[in-house]
Amino acid sequence: MRFIVTESEKNNIKQLYNLNEQGVIDALFSGFKSGKEKSIVITKDNFYVGFYSSIRNTEKPEKLRLRGGPENIVKSGNVITAKLQNTYSSGEDEYIVEYTCSDNKIKRQDGYELYPASTVNDDVEALKYELKKFCKV
Repeated sequence: MRFIVTESEKNNIKQLYNLNEQGVIDALFSGFKSGKEKSIVITKDNFYVGFYSSIRNTEKPEKLRLRGGPENIVKSGNVITAKLQNTYSSGEDEYIVEYTCSDNKIKRQDGYELYPASTVNDDVEALKYELKKFCKV
């Protein structure tokens, strides 16, 4: 589905994702843009996770990167759709996951769920935390 985006809407999108150079620097240091508006700051963008289905078909874990930007993270009602890119590109290059704000669940578009692959960090919870930021927008 395509939409016509006006100049003012483009400016709002740029502000939302901190695409202007000064906004990125301000957001990195303070988490806020100059002024009173909040900025969404992605604090972690690499996640070591695997996928499994309900019948326990488990895929090997991969290191995936959350791709930023308005074309890669889309909010549609209660669902946040995000693209995860394989950093080593050994198999699939890109996965599309859906995060449901009300259920606090992440699933791949084909129904596979995520599991944390690291014994040190729970990257599934870290990814949920990053995507939860878009629920409030």
